[in-house]
Amino acid sequence: MAARQSEAERRLAEVERRAERLRLESEALRQEPERRALETVETAQRLANALAAAPDREVQPFWFAVPVTHPLMGQDGSLEPTGELVPGTWYLTVEQRGPALLVRCSDGRRGLLLDAEGIQRG
Repeated sequence: MAARQSEAERRLAEVERRAERLRLESEALRQEPERRALETVETAQRLANALAAAPDREVQPFWFAVPVTHPLMGQDGSLEPTGELVPGTWYLTVEQRGPALLVRCSDGRRGLLLDAEGIQRG
């Protein structure tokens, strides 16, 4: 009898662990669309600020590299990136607009780097 009760308790504990894991996974899935929506709003705000900002004429062009991949946003205001800046490549900043940098790539593409945190200046 004690062995059956012990087995039942073990199974119940396993079911409770599975239920808790499923609850946590469900909560994470529920929060994902909200997180993405907030991220999109933040990107839109930074892009709007960069497009509205006057170029800082005091900034001299400089070469820089990024520590992690960053989206390169177009100058047309679209929320779809026009490309990516990747680690291991040097890019030239043309000007600064508020906290954003206007970047020129080696293939001639230009775009805005909205998050310049952690960049390495060359």
